[in-house]
Amino acid sequence: MAHSNQSPLLKTSWEQVAAAVSAIDASIGKWLAAQHNIGLTEYRALEHINASPTHELRITELAQKLGLNQSSVTRLVGRMEDTKI
Repeated sequence: MAHSNQSPLLKTSWEQVAAAVSAIDASIGKWLAAQHNIGLTEYRALEHINASPTHELRITELAQKLGLNQSSVTRLVGRMEDTKI
């Protein structure tokens, strides 16, 4: 959240960074979909699961790591299981 005493230059810089990150995410997501038929969120989920010492995570742990709510991750994992990802 922006503070009222934040400089306009800092706010503009932050908005530019956020826009660049969003564009990069979109680009990576399109590439993953075209090349590997997987979305960026699925890829990130697999990365977190793979990084776990047991190669397993509870839904709540994965949700926290992905920045999603538990319900969204449950649906995500269900779709991944359905497509054998």
